[in-house]
Amino acid sequence: MKNRHAPITVALALAALLTTACTDSPEPRLTVLPTSPATSSATPGVTPASPDASGGTGTGAAETAVACAGGTATIAGEGSAYVVSGDCGQIVVQGSTLTVRLDGAGTDGTAGGATAPGVTVRGEGNTITASEVSAVTIEGQANRVDATLAGSVTVRGDRNTLAVTGEVGSLRITGNSNTVDAASVGSVTVAGESNTYPGS
Repeated sequence: MKNRHAPITVALALAALLTTACTDSPEPRLTVLPTSPATSSATPGVTPASPDASGGTGTGAAETAVACAGGTATIAGEGSAYVVSGDCGQIVVQGSTLTVRLDGAGTDGTAGGATAPGVTVRGEGNTITASEVSAVTIEGQANRVDATLAGSVTVRGDRNTLAVTGEVGSLRITGNSNTVDAASVGSVTVAGESNTYPGS
């Protein structure tokens, strides 16, 4: 007489062996999900520059170079550093904790001069460093822009900082707890609370 339970017994024993082999691992398991890399995209006429031999752009190993020739450069992502070179008409920074340095823009020495780029910052915790900018629009929280001259400045959001060593042509703030530091400011329009600016 044949034992009908033999195949079931063998299957259960095999399943128990496989289950035990999978759970005896003493190390914790780590699952790593890929993160989307910071991207630099731009309209036609804007091309990324190549890093130098050290892996950087000559200004720090962590910076990615973006060459811009009169167009609009859009830099998006999180936690990356960029340097924008060339005569760029508009620079848009959107993301969080990005560091962007504008190199070679705005050289005619007047606030909002013809060669100065416009800068729009969206997101949170971004830092932008420039010489001269024609217009700055900051939308978001806890962003910082440092420049030598600025034509018009619009700050929307909270806890943003703008530091200009020279002149700001016009200033408009809508939001709270923003700080603008400049040697001089032309016209000023402010709505919100706890904003600090020259003359406040």
